Amino acid sequence: MEIKMKEMSLFVFMIALWAGGQVFLKVGMNQLAGQKISLQFFWKALTSWPVMAGLFCSVVGSLLWLVVISRFNLGFSNLVASLTFVVVALASAVLFKEPMPPLKWMGATLIVLGVLLVSQTR
Repeated sequence: MEIKMKEMSLFVFMIALWAGGQVFLKVGMNQLAGQKISLQFFWKALTSWPVMAGLFCSVVGSLLWLVVISRFNLGFSNLVASLTFVVVALASAVLFKEPMPPLKWMGATLIVLGVLLVSQTR
């Protein structure tokens, strides 16, 4: 089954939405860091615009996931979706100044290489 560029764009958009959702959630939760966990904590989180944006991105990404798995094998789809981890790690390093030590770079590289290898078998 040859993958068309239009169909691959579903993966790209889904990964961007899921990664963007994680970034928005982190921004929102950074505002609540250190607060006691309670119903008020969760209410503040759920009414925070970054958390709402993150949840929205995650839901829309999940809806796209339904389209993806209707068109591709589940095993292949999950391997490609693992690129989300790489995008989130890079975004975390850039936006939140989180460390990206050599082993994390190596892990991200292995994920990318793995996806490239698997995509060659299609």
